Amino acid sequence: MVLGSEESQLKTILLILNESDLLDDMAVHNLFSRFSGVEKEGVKNLIVYVDFLKTINAESKDSLILFLKDKIRAAALYFSSFPVMIIEEYEPLSESAESDSDKMPVRFVLGLRGRDELKRILSDFIIRCRNKEVQTSEMTPEYISGSLKLPWEPDLILSHAKHTLTDFMIWQTVYSEYYFFEKEIVRLTDSDFKKAFDSFHKRERRYGT
Repeated sequence: MVLGSEESQLKTILLILNESDLLDDMAVHNLFSRFSGVEKEGVKNLIVYVDFLKTINAESKDSLILFLKDKIRAAALYFSSFPVMIIEEYEPLSESAESDSDKMPVRFVLGLRGRDELKRILSDFIIRCRNKEVQTSEMTPEYISGSLKLPWEPDLILSHAKHTLTDFMIWQTVYSEYYFFEKEIVRLTDSDFKKAFDSFHKRERRYGT
């Protein structure tokens, strides 16, 4: 079930980046300056996913995550009036994904994998079955949806044309629409985002039919 009653309504957007997109301060500042334009479209949730090279080792990834967290927090302090959250683990939703603000929350997710999340959900379910807390018949799509870290289903996924697709939010994005930018993040303008939104509003969403 896709959240939202109107097919053309943009409630949740997923923006996919590579870690290299945020290494430059100008790129980070430019990204933060686009948030106001996104909110004006009526977007309620903006999720910014930062993907990492599959070949990067754990130590280098951890160091890079610390580096990017500092950049994001600094930019949030000086360039954003929006609540900015950083998610890097599958901790309880209440600790990382909820906001009391009436402004559009911006959630940066660093390197989490959709397959890992599904594996965690299934592993937890097996343990619960062994402990006789649940029955095997309770493993349903609704059970999985209710166990997801990020419960929103993105209406629109934005990415650079050169980026490879990711399995992040693999369960939630099955009916999402895609739009690919030709420009690098550092060069994106409000007009570029507006073109993406206009493209989305012109589409007829079929939800797999």
